[in-house]
Amino acid sequence: MSRPFIQLLTIVVVTVVTTLTGPAQGDHTAITFDFTRQWGGHGGTGVFGWQFSPASNIQVTRIGLYDYPNFPGAGFIGDGFAEPHAVGIWDVSAPSTLLFSTTIPSGGTAPLVSGFRYVNVSPLELNGGRLYVIGALHEYIPDIQADGVVGEFNNPAFAVTLGTDLTFLGRRSIASDSGALVFPDSYEPGALSDFGPNFTYTVVPEPAALSLIMAGGMIFSAFTKARRRGRGLFYEGLF
Repeated sequence: MSRPFIQLLTIVVVTVVTTLTGPAQGDHTAITFDFTRQWGGHGGTGVFGWQFSPASNIQVTRIGLYDYPNFPGAGFIGDGFAEPHAVGIWDVSAPSTLLFSTTIPSGGTAPLVSGFRYVNVSPLELNGGRLYVIGALHEYIPDIQADGVVGEFNNPAFAVTLGTDLTFLGRRSIASDSGALVFPDSYEPGALSDFGPNFTYTVVPEPAALSLIMAGGMIFSAFTKARRRGRGLFYEGLF
C-alpha cells in the first residue's frame, strides 16, 4: 500500500470522525438577544418563562437567568440578583411533575455570560419532538425592586435567537404569592416575552451517527495497528 494512499486514508477517517462528533460536543445556548441594550422589563410575583420544543434529543448542561438591572435608572445589567431564584423545567404533558429544578443564588455569585448568570447542573436529557417549559420563580421582597424579565412588551425592536434544534413556542407565566415553583399554566403562543430563564445544552447524536462514529474509530484503530506492524489493511481481518 503506497504511502500517499495511507496518508489520504488517515485524513479521510479523521475528518469523518471529527465531523460526526463535533456537533454533539459543543454547548449551545437556548436563547440569545442583545444583552448590551437595557430593555424595558416587567415582573411581579410568580413564575415566568417560555415554552419550547427540541427537534432532536438534547442534554441540558447549565441553567441560567437574565440578570436584569435591579434598580431602573441606577442599576445595570449584571449587577447581581436581588433574590435567589428557583428555576424548573416541565414536560407539558405532565405539568404537575417537575422534571428538574435548581436555584440560582442571589447577588453575583453565579458566573455572568452575555447577560445571564449560570449554574452547572447534572445533565438532563430532553426528548426531541416533545413540548417543554422552563420557568423561574420571582418572589416579592418588601422595599426591594424585584428582578425582572424582558421581551417584546414595550420593546418593538426586541428580537431573540434560538439555539440549534430548538423551536420557541410562546410565553408562559403564573401569578402566585405562595413562593412555590409551580407550573406556569398561562400560555400565550408566539408571544416573545418573559425571557429570564435560559439554559445551555448539547445535541445528542442520533443512533446512526453513533454507529458511524464507532465504525470510523474501529477503522482508524485497525489501520493504525496495520501501519505499526507493517501489514496491509486487509490483512488485519477487516474484510
